[in-house]
Amino acid sequence: MPFRKRLIWRIYFSYLIVIIGSFSIITWQAVKTIRQSFLNQLMNELKSKAYLSEMVLKPFIDPLNETELLNACREFGIRSGARITVVLPRGRVVADSLSDPGIMDNHSDRVEIAAAIRGEIGAAERPSPTMQEKMLYLAVPVRKNQETIAVVRAASPMTAADDALRQLIFKFTTLAFLTALGAAILSYFVSLRITRPVEDIAQWVRLLARGDLGIRLRTFYPNEMGALAVAVNDMAGQLKSRIDTILMQRNEMAAVLSSITEGIVAVDREEKIIRMNNAAAAILGCSVAATLGRSIQETVRSTPIHKLVKEALEKHKLVEMQITLPGEHDRHLNVRATMLKDQTGSERGVVLALTDITAIKRLERVRKDFVANVSHEIKTPITAIKGFVETLQEGGIDDPSQTAKFLSIIERQVTRLEAIIEDLLILSRLEQESDQGSLRLQKSSLKEVISSALQACEAMSMEKDITLKAAFQEELFLSMDASLFEQALVNLLDNAIKYSDRGKDIRIDASRIENEAVISVIDEGCGIPREHLPRIFERFYRVDKARSRESGGTGLGLAIVKHIVQAHSGRISVESVPGKGSTFRIHLPVSE
Repeated sequence: MPFRKRLIWRIYFSYLIVIIGSFSIITWQAVKTIRQSFLNQLMNELKSKAYLSEMVLKPFIDPLNETELLNACREFGIRSGARITVVLPRGRVVADSLSDPGIMDNHSDRVEIAAAIRGEIGAAERPSPTMQEKMLYLAVPVRKNQETIAVVRAASPMTAADDALRQLIFKFTTLAFLTALGAAILSYFVSLRITRPVEDIAQWVRLLARGDLGIRLRTFYPNEMGALAVAVNDMAGQLKSRIDTILMQRNEMAAVLSSITEGIVAVDREEKIIRMNNAAAAILGCSVAATLGRSIQETVRSTPIHKLVKEALEKHKLVEMQITLPGEHDRHLNVRATMLKDQTGSERGVVLALTDITAIKRLERVRKDFVANVSHEIKTPITAIKGFVETLQEGGIDDPSQTAKFLSIIERQVTRLEAIIEDLLILSRLEQESDQGSLRLQKSSLKEVISSALQACEAMSMEKDITLKAAFQEELFLSMDASLFEQALVNLLDNAIKYSDRGKDIRIDASRIENEAVISVIDEGCGIPREHLPRIFERFYRVDKARSRESGGTGLGLAIVKHIVQAHSGRISVESVPGKGSTFRIHLPVSE
């Protein structure tokens, strides 16, 4: 089978590669060692002959007698069986046992001669141009008064040594090949013995995947394979019951996970909780571990939810309703109850999907308040304008002083109406640019933007003798719309100045905390009561309505600040102590 062939050949060729590689390395190392041994032996023989010839020939070298030296050199060469050459320090050959020294080249460039002239023992292996065969050379210096007066070189052909080495290598490689061949054949049978049980197990797994749970493996395999076969057979016996359990759990979880993005609670027909996710626990204010196995009446303190579960169990259909969980901050939920069924279709209980719609409810309230506030804020100046215009039409225009007074009031109301409309347009533009991603963001210096905002508010602060300060921990560059962010800071400074007494200080601090820039606007004003803090960023929301209108505020300043910060992927928070002042903090991501 393809699996068996693939596996057996993988194992077999792995063995084969290891065997061939091992024998190749061993053979190469052995040949290298044997050859080096041959060379060392031949080198020692040449060294002995070179020193012996140096002793015999030295009397003819000092003083130099070339005729006697040549005769002695040839006679010693015949007796020693080596080629003997005598070379002077400048490289001239004065005697050679096998060749005429007069026709021989200067030997000063020979490696072994150069080493001997330096007073060392020189050796080299190379072809001889004179003898036309590969030779091994060894040269020793002839010394007198610590100086080299000549060099005696002994040489021997490598032919015999190479022939003997080749024969030895042939015998060794033949033996290695036969050994490797035997190991390769043995490896094949070992691989076959390993893969056969694996093939049987693979076939069993394929049958198991088709649903045949009655087949069993043979258990007579040796060692670990036999133990594995026994374990596999035991596993098959347990598999069917576990598959049934898994199917039941899968259907349970499928029902629970159908609305997993929200809070999920599963109860059985006895109204005991069998599943609850973390979102549901957070919404209902309980612990997952403490609720499992207990009735929903014990753990969930909400009568509407209890009634919803009973209604779903009685009507056997989906039931949905909106409820409110009372608390410090009321939580509004949309609760949907569906039937929980097992793999046979039998009803096992109810699954509750809890959707927190508190934010939606809050947005609805904000929308309604916004419409009412806009109507009120616009209607107030229009009513005033209309009243004074009617007064002028009824004869008030005849009195110049009254006319000037009424026109001044009308002008203030028109200016107020214009400011409201301008702020509404700014909010609308911010929302549109934020949704469309068309905000013009550029890397800008935070220090420069803060300085511009302080300059814009300087005249207003001087009227109340208020000191504006700024502190920078480091130079920060942020990706921002500089003019918009300056507007946000101006709005915060404007509020701080309006609600601070004369002679107070207002400070802007800018620092970096991890990957965020934190800009804090700190005043020493009247502060904001705690109950108003959650709503101060809503449109037209005023803590002190009378004071806000007297100071010319539209009620949209902080809403604009919030939208500008959110458009820059940031967030804003506020801390305040009545009578001591407020701190507004803006967190923006830092551009790397």
